[in-house]
Amino acid sequence: MLFSTLAIAALSAVASAKTIRVDVGKSGLSFSPNDIKADKGDVLEFHYHAINHSVVAADFAKPCQPKASGGFYSGFFPTSSGENKNVFQVTVNDTTPIWFYCSQTVGNHCSAGMVGAVNANADKTLAMFKSAAEKESSNQSPSSGPFGGRILSASAATQSSGGGSSSTTTTGSPSAATTTNAAAALGSVGGMALAVVGAAVAFAV
Repeated sequence: MLFSTLAIAALSAVASAKTIRVDVGKSGLSFSPNDIKADKGDVLEFHYHAINHSVVAADFAKPCQPKASGGFYSGFFPTSSGENKNVFQVTVNDTTPIWFYCSQTVGNHCSAGMVGAVNANADKTLAMFKSAAEKESSNQSPSSGPFGGRILSASAATQSSGGGSSSTTTTGSPSAATTTNAAAALGSVGGMALAVVGAAVAFAV
């Protein structure tokens, strides 16, 4: 009974989660959208356009430097034209503000305004973060990576049905994003409960 209840709760969390598409470099040196509202369990899905961009999590006080601990880094996605065949996904673990930037040093994309935020608030706004970034003379990438998310082919990724945020849609067998969200919904629950949820997801799709 307990496992059934956990399975239902986890499936409900997966069903309500959104995949939020973010285009990187599609309209000049920008993330679109760049001021995002997301709930716990939502997935940020970064789609890369020409020529060569990345996404790095930062601390609010240091906009063009990698976050001191935790965070994420996609690595670079060289793209000669159109859209890169791969995407980078990051699961939102809570509603704490997330700050990010492009670490391309050629043209210093961060100080050129290529920054974004998730769940910014009245005390710390995207405009404030962008203004601070524009004053930075250097732009840094993590020393190793990628980390904090996952790279997968755009064709295999969970697709958003439009710009901004929308309900997650899946076809065929459960996607990796679906099972990742299920795991996030369970949190620290034991592996047996996770197995029950995995079976339930496979049955439901």
